[in-house]
Amino acid sequence: MLGIINSERITESLKEIKDDKYDIFQKASILMHGIITKQPFADGNRRTAYETTKAFLYINSITLVAKDDEVEIIVDKIIADMMTKNQLKAWIKKHTR
Repeated sequence: MLGIINSERITESLKEIKDDKYDIFQKASILMHGIITKQPFADGNRRTAYETTKAFLYINSITLVAKDDEVEIIVDKIIADMMTKNQLKAWIKKHTR
């Protein structure tokens, strides 16, 4: 099966990042964390989560820079429920310029 498994899972994360109470880094964290944990796509959720977050930040004039192996570790931590959205926010902030 290819494509989107559940578009509502994507919509949930997008709706949440529209809330003005969050700063850009928290919104990026919500987006990445949401795609990874909600698994809305048939395949490529990890890559899509990271690349979507990079694009989101880039559109907002922020560059996310991290090595592939470090991204894999972060993604694995999120999947294993060993990284909260706030911890991810701190990681994202540390890896942006």
